[in-house]
Amino acid sequence: KKAGADIVGAEDLVEIVHGGGVRVHDWRATAGLALLPVLLVREGRAIEPDVARSIMELRVTIGADAARRCAERSSGGAAERLGKIVEEMHAIDGDPGAWGTIGFEFWEEVVVGADNIAYRLAFNTLRAVAAAVAPHLPGVLGAEWALRDRYRAVAEAIATGDGDRAESEARALLGVGVVAVSAFLEQDAGATVVTAPTD
Repeated sequence: KKAGADIVGAEDLVEIVHGGGVRVHDWRATAGLALLPVLLVREGRAIEPDVARSIMELRVTIGADAARRCAERSSGGAAERLGKIVEEMHAIDGDPGAWGTIGFEFWEEVVVGADNIAYRLAFNTLRAVAAAVAPHLPGVLGAEWALRDRYRAVAEAIATGDGDRAESEARALLGVGVVAVSAFLEQDAGATVVTAPTD
């Protein structure tokens, strides 16, 4: 019941109708991406597998196309900043706790360079999703984060303006995360999760 209340409250899905009655809208038909963090963790405890899978697939789709658009549209400054981020990735090798932040910095730079406001807003939602399960990210996405050469390949493709290669490299890199999350969900289906503390 609490999960349902959270969903309703998250997207203003309740409408007051004439006469003082209440109508609750179907969130599947009316809600936006901002609802994903609420749907992901059931009652603040267990990850919803279908939602997690959907989020990872969305991440691949947006990330790969954003990489292409970034290669085609961005200035040289974006490529330079991506190169510096990759160097920082090498510098923090062995510190998985720092990877979440720098990984999001990398993809944020890609999305900004893509010059697509819809992707920017979707990226903001994905960051909120990650915050909801932050304690688990190093263990689940560690294999993806460790592929520094793949990150470099994405950055190099963007630097040379090669949209096809940028998309291919980004899709391959983010696909590693899809596989890792799928494996995690199969092993720990319904397990209690620790969510990030909130202020």
